[in-house]
Amino acid sequence: MRLETHDAVHAAGPGFMPSFSLHTFELSDAPPFDALSYTWGDPRCPLVDHPLTVDYYGPTHPTLCDGHIFPARKNLHDALKRLGQSPVFETLNRVRAKYLWVDAICINQDDIQERNAQVLQMGDLYRRAASVIAWLGEEDELITQQSLGILHQLSLFGFIPRSWGEVRQIREDICSWITPQDFHDDEGYREKLGAERPGVREWLAFASFLQLSFFRRAWIVQEVTLAKDITMVWGERVFDFDDVARTAWFLAATGWAEFLLPGYFKRYLIGTSAGPFSKLVQSKKSPLLSLLPLVQTRCQANYTTPIFQSMPDLLRVHRPCEATDPRDRVFAFLGIANKRFGYFTDSEKAIFFMPDYNRPLVNLYTVITRLFVMESGNLRTLINRGSRVLVKSSLAETLPSWVPDYTVAVIPDPLHVGGTWNWSANGSHVWRPDHLPIDELFLGVQGVEIGEISETSIPYAGPEAGISIHQRWASMAPLLQGLRQFYNPMPQQ
Repeated sequence: MRLETHDAVHAAGPGFMPSFSLHTFELSDAPPFDALSYTWGDPRCPLVDHPLTVDYYGPTHPTLCDGHIFPARKNLHDALKRLGQSPVFETLNRVRAKYLWVDAICINQDDIQERNAQVLQMGDLYRRAASVIAWLGEEDELITQQSLGILHQLSLFGFIPRSWGEVRQIREDICSWITPQDFHDDEGYREKLGAERPGVREWLAFASFLQLSFFRRAWIVQEVTLAKDITMVWGERVFDFDDVARTAWFLAATGWAEFLLPGYFKRYLIGTSAGPFSKLVQSKKSPLLSLLPLVQTRCQANYTTPIFQSMPDLLRVHRPCEATDPRDRVFAFLGIANKRFGYFTDSEKAIFFMPDYNRPLVNLYTVITRLFVMESGNLRTLINRGSRVLVKSSLAETLPSWVPDYTVAVIPDPLHVGGTWNWSANGSHVWRPDHLPIDELFLGVQGVEIGEISETSIPYAGPEAGISIHQRWASMAPLLQGLRQFYNPMPQQ
């Protein structure tokens, strides 16, 4: 592995060019080091309209690596510059390690073979890091101050569970004291939280913080889950990830997360402009959509008896996460997946999970889905394909109909959402494996013919189809009327 050391730790000034040297070690013999966790692109909340357009994607910002120019993207350049200029850790009484691991610098991104090999080490690397530095970008004048004020307030009343039983107990304790009504009540908020109730603009800023690009990245899940401790750095602001975790648990336990949904903000803002938060108010996403599963996965890995989820569960729970390379929607979770399942313990199957950035995406998604089905002995994995797709993708046109499109961020209505149901439409019949090749595009299934579909109503095809809900209901009416011949209608009075 390669590690970098800053050559200009105390340099400052607007013209400062970050300078560092690279050193090579075996991972098992590496000196203490920190690992940088950050977003490659724009670190800001994508649902906030910022007044300035900034290019975060072009590698146009020079740094010096062993005396040679190394072009970096803006967010990484900002991180190196900020970490090199000031002792940001003094706030938390922590000392930065001499060495720092940064993926864009310490891995040759142009060498596919090296990337493949390094991805396999990623889990061990983050386990061994003395600390993970989570860089959120430079301060955002629209949200940083207001959101961190609320974060520090709520984190005082949150919790980090050490077992599933503790989750239930603490949730009951908090709910017996802090109620959903306190969110709206000035006096109740002041009495119970010891602070003035924030206004709607402050809550909008806080909801934007919860949806920063950092919390939406697939790789962040592994980096956060395996870290010994995590120092959050947002410009000059420094705080502990535990504050974020406590706040997320607090919002989930009290039900206050519901009041940060876009629909509630629309009620607060009737007759008032949302300003730069208009996109956030119009969105349909929960502010905890990515963050709460991230916090829960880290907590479970740190329970008194640690819990590591299966690969299918990780892909399902963290489906909203984003990745530049869609293969990383699988590779990013290999380091934290439970390895007791046959698709990892059987070498002939495990080879299909080996990172390979040359691998066709359709092949990757098809093979892992078949392996999940073979392991479970049932077709439950297929619910992740969903009954409808809210976000269209070009990949959906080429995938087999039974394979989930993991590039789609929103889980499209799996059957079990809304509760745990004991579905048993198959009765006593059990699915029998088809014994086809693992990379076969067809999946053999068995079924029972119960009838023929002779007519359908207008299907839901997304809002872009231009079909109103009234048209859909109108198309159902004749079908329902036709069912009268099969059922005895209520007697006329």
